[in-house]
Amino acid sequence: MAEVRFDVNDAWLFWAIPTDEEGTDLRGMIGAADAVNHAIPSREQVVRTVNRGLRSGIIEASGSRFRFAPGIRDEIAAASSVSTTWMKQWDAIYDFLSSREWPPAGKGAYRLSEARYQKTVEDYLKSF
Repeated sequence: MAEVRFDVNDAWLFWAIPTDEEGTDLRGMIGAADAVNHAIPSREQVVRTVNRGLRSGIIEASGSRFRFAPGIRDEIAAASSVSTTWMKQWDAIYDFLSSREWPPAGKGAYRLSEARYQKTVEDYLKSF
């Protein structure tokens, strides 16, 4: 199996996951991603990023929550601590992801129905 490669959109959505043990749910990820980029990630972007994260062992998904794997959490936190500006943190996470090889460590099996995605986005937008 080929190594997992990441793009700038993956870094964007990984930026949206807190580096604490609790992580976030889909609505939290969408809200944080929107805050930094003034855009709501598409369902396809979410599914692709989560599955890349699962395959590489960077993230874990449990129920409806996403969190960084314990062995990566500190490295992601260190990468994003290079600056207090969100965009520079996003860039630093992308640099971290691009700076090493990510052999497959797990299976990417995350699925997100269109209905659940739309409901989550709708709920997020109603929060304003």
